Amino acid sequence: MSQTSCIDAFRRFLEGITGRLLYEEMERRFSRALEENPVFAEIEKSGALGKNIIIILGGRGCGKTLTIRYIKYKLKSGGWDFIYISGAQLVDQARDQGSEVFQHLIEEQESKLSQDSEYKLVAAIDDVTEALEIARDFLRKEVDLARKYEGRLKLVLAAQSERVKAARVATVELLENFLPQAPFAEMFFGEEPGRALLDSFRNSYISRRPVTLFRGAAMVNLDAYWSGLRDLNRVKDLAEAIVKFADFYAKNADTYCSEAVELVKRHKLGLAVLALASMPKIVRDREARVVIEYRGAEPALNGLGIAELLRSLFAEPKVAGLADEAERVYTRLSGLGATIGVDDVEEVLLKACSAVGYMTPLRNISVSSIVPLQLPSGAGKRKYGPRVDLIDVRVLTSGGREERRYIVLHSLKADKRGYITSGSLKKLRELVEYGVPSEAEMRYLVVLIPSARHVRDLYKALGPLHIGRKGRDVLPLIIDKLTDIERSFVRVVIDGTLGGVTISPELQEVLYRIVIGTLTLSLRDDAGVPHLAYLMLPYAS
Repeated sequence: MSQTSCIDAFRRFLEGITGRLLYEEMERRFSRALEENPVFAEIEKSGALGKNIIIILGGRGCGKTLTIRYIKYKLKSGGWDFIYISGAQLVDQARDQGSEVFQHLIEEQESKLSQDSEYKLVAAIDDVTEALEIARDFLRKEVDLARKYEGRLKLVLAAQSERVKAARVATVELLENFLPQAPFAEMFFGEEPGRALLDSFRNSYISRRPVTLFRGAAMVNLDAYWSGLRDLNRVKDLAEAIVKFADFYAKNADTYCSEAVELVKRHKLGLAVLALASMPKIVRDREARVVIEYRGAEPALNGLGIAELLRSLFAEPKVAGLADEAERVYTRLSGLGATIGVDDVEEVLLKACSAVGYMTPLRNISVSSIVPLQLPSGAGKRKYGPRVDLIDVRVLTSGGREERRYIVLHSLKADKRGYITSGSLKKLRELVEYGVPSEAEMRYLVVLIPSARHVRDLYKALGPLHIGRKGRDVLPLIIDKLTDIERSFVRVVIDGTLGGVTISPELQEVLYRIVIGTLTLSLRDDAGVPHLAYLMLPYAS
């Protein structure tokens, strides 16, 4: 096969796996080199497969069904039998056959387990949240079977993180209410199982922990694996992961195309930079915003997103050129040694936000345009209140409703001695007293702070009356938490040049998107919370 036809065949393979695949099709397409998939290597290393209940979570395209395929493959050599149950098919069967379908499944499993003490079974339920309402008793009996036949029955539950049912995030319902109410839940998940499961899910992406182990269970958040690579400091690691995925896909194609894998290796660093321009998404439950990697109208940083990125490399010549330019820019960041201040971070956010389409930067406007002020008539030129830079964010919720929020940016500036200037502290107090931050009205005051030691100045400025607003609608972000590479990145994005060479408009667009989709996750408060990312990232639709 010629090089061109080889690469074309591999491209067609990638196109074939980027759609929704049923489990049977997934099993047929992926039968080789499963241990070489870097996500599965992480799961294997964690010890998750040794637990009785394995919960697999992730956004669309992250590889939940493929992970089930891997679990079957991995445990087969240990003598484990396997059954695959589709949540959606369960619902369809129940409509036709009633509750008998659930009873039959339970009786069939228990019969085999009770009659043969050597028999071991993996029962995998995919898209489990589809069946939560109609099959609650069945699912709880499955959990009870896992307890009764501990060590011989593994229950695998896969759920799509962004799934919403009856105005509630179904995955949250699964973790907070359903599983904790199952018989002997504490045996699997420890004390306060609902809180433990939900906290793990909410925090795993931000804490970059893909696997959480409980007493007799494991939670695998596939999105959190990718969050560890969504980092300007780990571009080289992401590049190696892209090569491993390319090799994994190539080994499962009809014919291994070494030319395609070599092409990926040549462009791997630039491809990794391009991958960081994808946008994580937000799933909002009642108490928190959960970050996920989700393939919606645009690519995500997950297995599906990598497959689409590789396909574009083979199908669109301009992608290779853009990747080469991205590599040249990135390789020079580490030696740039740029210094930045709070003003630079504010500027890069204002420049970048318009690139994503649903945010508008508004510079030097009066706060009276967003807050009705009650000021004395003789206030003169101050009658409109302080002037600020802000970002107008308009995102669509999962229900299709537009949600509008204002992000007001304020920088605490340090003088030559390192002390915060009295002027910036005075303005901060004014903004709070004028009612600019208001969680109820979706106005948030983001305070850019030079270093962690300056957080105490924020406390003093807020005073006892307003200190409770911190973390709610007054959101500090500490600039010195940014690394050297991230600081240099900010400088390059603002300047639009590197080494006297102007960055192309196409790459500049990519860099702007990296600011929103990746850099904001590094801008955190003194508790490690990336508040700005929660406000700027779009909802999963």
